[in-house]
Amino acid sequence: MTSNDQTRSLWYDVGWPVLAGTATACGVVAAYVEIGLLATVAAFLLMELTVAPSAWSILTDMGGPGRAAVVELAPVCALATVVTLGLVGWMSVWSVPVLLLVLVTSPLLDRRRRGRLATRYGSQRAETRRRFDEIVAHEFAAPEDDDHRTFPG
Repeated sequence: MTSNDQTRSLWYDVGWPVLAGTATACGVVAAYVEIGLLATVAAFLLMELTVAPSAWSILTDMGGPGRAAVVELAPVCALATVVTLGLVGWMSVWSVPVLLLVLVTSPLLDRRRRGRLATRYGSQRAETRRRFDEIVAHEFAAPEDDDHRTFPG
């Protein structure tokens, strides 16, 4: 068994993409029917323009690639918003179990896959902790000339 075979799963390779794709298609079509083409496109673009700068700033600050924020994360967040709007408009409160089912069964909740995403979009926890400790040590370090001050007593 190779390392690729260990990370493969029928659910994550076939089942979940079909479930998520079906929910996404239904949500986009429902958004189009409920609020119209212009409002659907506007919601998508506004969310993309909102998320992209924030995600870019966070990822680049963590030392990750900023391009991924604009090309991958922002469109996914914008699409998730449009799908949620569509499903809520179409199914009302019944959209919550559908959205939760897609979220809870997501590959993001699988520990092995989550680790790969963390290395793709951010830095490792130990590296982040080391950088944080360096920043804190630098900020709270006393200047050299403060060590020899005498205070009236």
